[in-house]
Formats: sequence, structure tokens, C-alpha cells
Amino acid sequence: KKFKIDYFLRYCADRPFLNINLLKKNLTILKKKQFDLITTNLKRKKIDQGLTLEIVNGNSFIQLYKNNNFNSKEKEHITKIFYKLKKTLKIKQISFHKIYSKGYRYTIDYRGDIKVINFMLKNKKVIEQNFYKIVYLYEKYFNVN
Repeated sequence: KKFKIDYFLRYCADRPFLNINLLKKNLTILKKKQFDLITTNLKRKKIDQGLTLEIVNGNSFIQLYKNNNFNSKEKEHITKIFYKLKKTLKIKQISFHKIYSKGYRYTIDYRGDIKVINFMLKNKKVIEQNFYKIVYLYEKYFNVN
């Protein structure tokens, strides 16, 4: 409230990759229409872990925070309340290519994840040129056919 933020990006430290093009596309949508939340995780079919994108309306967040008692999970995962109250809020599902919903993990949650992420970061120019290549690198690392 102090900084009068219209929107903010919820981004977790365990996600080393961000699809900038997907972010830019959805920021453009916000210029035309207001939402309480724009997310890749509204529908049953979700984007792979670590590729989640959530853009939160600052005013909506403040109102929800004032009017609801957040439990400990909701305090840690601040957008949980949006999904809980989705029928009363204006939420937009971000469409994403089906290649990003294979059940892969692009997060750093376990010690072994660091090896996977380091492999991908060594090839970051490939990802920067075409974000779809992140799936190719993941499959290459794990020899998935």
C-alpha cells in the first residue's frame, strides 16, 4: 500500500527460469483489462513445476489480506486465497503450450535438482533463444524419449 503498486509478480526463489515472453504477453493484457490475478494454475491441467507465472493485483491483495484470516499455508503461499475465492474474483487463466505440462520439475527443491539446473544453465543461451528448448534440455539430461 505504501508504494501504491498496481500489480506484482509472485515469483519463488526455487524457480530459476522465467518465460519472459509469456510475462510480457500477459502484462500487455493487463493494459487493456484489469484482473485480480493472472495465473498459469487456475485450471486442472497445470504448467510444470517451476514455470508457474502469477501476476497479482496489489489492491485486490490488500483487500483480501484485510478481510480474511490467512492460515499459515496462505501466509507462505500468498496466492492460495485467490484460488480459494476464485468464484468471487476476476482471475484470468494464462494459456501456455502443452509442451510445458509434461509433469517435469524445473525447481530447486532437492540437492539433486542443482545438477539438473546447472546443466540447463550451461545451455542458457539455447533457452534464451527459444524458451521451448527448456523441455528439450530437460529430456536430454534425463534421456527421455
